[in-house]
Amino acid sequence: MELKVGRILIRDIQFSEKTAVLKSTLYINKSELIEYLKEDINISDVDIEIAKPGESVRIIPIKDISQPIIKVSGRGQVFPGFISDVDSVGEGFTKVLEGCAVVTSGKIVNFQEGIIDMSGPGASYNSFSKLNNIVLLIEPIDGLSKHKHEATVRLAGLKASYYLGKAGIDVEPDETELFKYNTVTDAIKLYPDLPK
Repeated sequence: MELKVGRILIRDIQFSEKTAVLKSTLYINKSELIEYLKEDINISDVDIEIAKPGESVRIIPIKDISQPIIKVSGRGQVFPGFISDVDSVGEGFTKVLEGCAVVTSGKIVNFQEGIIDMSGPGASYNSFSKLNNIVLLIEPIDGLSKHKHEATVRLAGLKASYYLGKAGIDVEPDETELFKYNTVTDAIKLYPDLPK
């Protein structure tokens, strides 16, 4: 079994008329992404901000962070059980947008400590401060339980990562890595000296 991962380097992010990747820039159609996320009946409103390294920005509270990604070939699709049906997905060809992340945020409903400083002394303590971040500000409907609120926000992040990952489907990756997985029987033959 083989999994090929193509990494597409993203150096900048901008809002635009069309969601696409061109010359290491991720262009996002903000209104289209908002409408896609608002298909969830538990979301009353969404806003999207871009936070770039070095900007005087603090993102708090962080609910979840995911990477824009798309499965190009092979079984299943990304985020099985959430975005796609439950299936084995460790084979085929997957493309990942490197250098950016989807960050979900919203009002605090439980104790949370996630924070990203994009500049200043706090930035050196968080690897996500070095990425171009697409920040989803999710406002769930009134009366949603705390658990359902958190699940809704996290699902929105996965949906946004899938939506943005599709922008790289026809883009030539900057680098490609191949992962090979051997069956147990083949691995025993290949590495007879390793403990069983």
